[in-house]
Amino acid sequence: MSTTISVTRRVESSASDFYELFADTAKFQQVKGLRVELLEPGNADGVGVLRRVRMGAGLVLVERIVALNPRTHTFGYLLKTGNPRVTHVYGQISFTPEGEGTAATWTSRVSISVGPFTGIAEVLTRGFVSAAFWLALGRLDRYLQTRRPTVKSENLR
Repeated sequence: MSTTISVTRRVESSASDFYELFADTAKFQQVKGLRVELLEPGNADGVGVLRRVRMGAGLVLVERIVALNPRTHTFGYLLKTGNPRVTHVYGQISFTPEGEGTAATWTSRVSISVGPFTGIAEVLTRGFVSAAFWLALGRLDRYLQTRRPTVKSENLR
């Protein structure tokens, strides 16, 4: 069976800044706590790029970028899980301007097959992944906010 997990979080950073962070490997590599490695020689950016992303406490993901749309601020990826019981069907992160900020929507579809425990595994996966997406979007927003240029009040006079 497969299950779709989708989380939307309103963030302060612009849609274009968020999109560029995910789409540009060099920018993504600058985020503290992430280690991003290119796994195939050649272009570091663009559709087809395969990269390993290591996050904090030992979580390692291998992702292939499958879609990039700077006009709609949409990033598509496919995870190579390495687990025969879990197949990543697709992943998409879209950033939509909303007032002074952005609505960031992270959607992922996975297929899980663990016999009679599949239903339980799907519920647990939805809960864990939803929380992870929510936390990641918040953390990346804080990172982008620290990179935002500030205007000093004396420059406004």
